[in-house]
Amino acid sequence: MFPKDDAGSRNMKFFYSFAATMVALLVVTAANAEIYKWTDSNGDIHYSERKPDVKANVKMVIPRNVNASAPRPTVAERDDGWANEQTAEAEQEATATADAEAAATVKQNCEQANKRAASLERPRVNKVDADGTRTRMPEEWRQSQLAEARAAISQYCK
Repeated sequence: MFPKDDAGSRNMKFFYSFAATMVALLVVTAANAEIYKWTDSNGDIHYSERKPDVKANVKMVIPRNVNASAPRPTVAERDDGWANEQTAEAEQEATATADAEAAATVKQNCEQANKRAASLERPRVNKVDADGTRTRMPEEWRQSQLAEARAAISQYCK
């Protein structure tokens, strides 16, 4: 579609850059245009972007989408607003991360409590000593540990 040589390619890039700049200038100029309204001697109402030379009651019309009474924010104000938005986003992200970590911890605690309760519900619970000997734990100990596991389940598994 376009020439393959370097000169043609550079010319097309220049053309597109120039066209984009002109469109941007046109949009900016149109956005900042002032509109004047006046009534001539015959009672006809006129609108124009240029102030008329006739001596008549001329009013400047403010387009509805432009708030001329509000001053434009300065660069520092815009930078402050941007910085505040970035800070708020960072705080929201930190809160979301902390909430996710807390939820993961609660889930892990729930799973561990369920596993512990399942192992303690067996009638015989043995303890392995450091030398490898197995010792049967007393029933009172098993019941107290099972009660603690069930309390943990009720706390973490909601």
